[in-house]
Amino acid sequence: MIHALRRLPGRKILFSNGPRQYAEAILDITGLKACFNAVYSVEKVGYKPKPMRAGFLALLRAEHLDPRRCIMVEDSLPNLVTAKKLRMRTMWVSTGLRQSPFVDVKIGSVLQLPGRCARL
Repeated sequence: MIHALRRLPGRKILFSNGPRQYAEAILDITGLKACFNAVYSVEKVGYKPKPMRAGFLALLRAEHLDPRRCIMVEDSLPNLVTAKKLRMRTMWVSTGLRQSPFVDVKIGSVLQLPGRCARL
């Protein structure tokens, strides 16, 4: 997975509904910490977790990001609904059969990210 993430263009930001200590511990344990430019935990977005619009907006403002230039990769469809409404491009990690108008690309594994991001 590290190789797949490093092949992706642009900055990578982890947006987690978990507390900072938990998110950072997972990144350390998995060896993924170096793959991310920033980590936004629930406390960093003012306890406005996904899919709340306010949390997304706090992250976008803090990082000076235009949502139209962002790709949200998620395994939770409600979080992608908010991202799409903010005009982000969306990628759903799911092996289910369900489809959604809020999803631009659906992948079965994050290992497919490098090959599929080009479609966005």
